[in-house]
Amino acid sequence: MTVLRSFLFYGVIIASVISFISLFDQGLAMTISGFLGGGLLILAMVFSGSLNSGDRMRANYSRENYKERNERFKMTEACLKLGLPSLALCTLLYLIGT
Repeated sequence: MTVLRSFLFYGVIIASVISFISLFDQGLAMTISGFLGGGLLILAMVFSGSLNSGDRMRANYSRENYKERNERFKMTEACLKLGLPSLALCTLLYLIGT
């Protein structure tokens, strides 16, 4: 039952709840899914270190050990898997609405 513990599964559940909200108010659902997906995407970029300069990334890479790096990559992956279904729903709601 590893599928039930997957962050992608939880992201799809959150997106389905937001799509249920869109039956009543599409603008609210698009706002919620956009902020949630965008916020999680920004968190993923922060955790991955992609917002740092090259010198800072090199310094962080040489300072951290293997365990810390794997933990950081797992947090990045979790944020991406949680946020992508919400961003896809936001895009879909935007395309349907226009």
